[in-house]
Amino acid sequence: IKAKLAHAKSSYCKAVGKKIVDELTELQGRAEGLQKKLNTFKRETNERKMSSLLKEVVQVVTEAETQVQALGDVAKPLNTENLSEVSVASLKSTCEQVTIAEKDASAQCSEARKVMGAKQNDAKDPMLITELSKLQARLNSAQNDLYLLRKTIATGERLIKAKQVLLEQEEKMKQAELEVTKVENLATPVGDEKLGDETIQKIDDAVGSAQKALTAANLSIDSHLPGAIPPLKAALSKLIARSKKSQEKVDAAK
Repeated sequence: IKAKLAHAKSSYCKAVGKKIVDELTELQGRAEGLQKKLNTFKRETNERKMSSLLKEVVQVVTEAETQVQALGDVAKPLNTENLSEVSVASLKSTCEQVTIAEKDASAQCSEARKVMGAKQNDAKDPMLITELSKLQARLNSAQNDLYLLRKTIATGERLIKAKQVLLEQEEKMKQAELEVTKVENLATPVGDEKLGDETIQKIDDAVGSAQKALTAANLSIDSHLPGAIPPLKAALSKLIARSKKSQEKVDAAK
């Protein structure tokens, strides 16, 4: 049509040429409209074809992401930095749930890799290859998250043991503090009352018992510090601070 337009403009008189040009221009517009419709049809057809080819991959990758996210939600209590906020029972329950969720997430990621690999091996169309690459990136991200979560999960049993250790050490410290309180009560005279020999002997005995309890508690705490996970180390450090305050009270009563 473009060639005909150029020929009409140069080969005919003005009146005839104008008529031919108008008719050809109309035809050109119709042709361009048809071409646009054809291009749109081809694009939509390709998109439907692409969507069909990618449907299974999208489903398995999305499910893998969902399962990994679910695992992350279940494993949140294992990220605690404060052992006082959790109980042994809750940690055990979390570990049981995490074990199941990790198996589900791992199985789904494995299935997604299998489906992805098959599609990539068969892919020839550049657009399909590009879309598969995007989905592969999403799957890689999910698998990386799964790897990091496995490291968190591995601390589950250590957290349970750490909580049990903390409970034991807290009980020992409480008993030591009770002994220190006895010392304080005995060593604090009522008004201007002078301490008699019998009372002084009781204070000495109480100081000995309190010192023995504090020393035992400190030794027990110290034995658990090497290799302690951060939450346990932080909690034990607080017990050490309590022990120092109690020791000051005992020293003052000597």
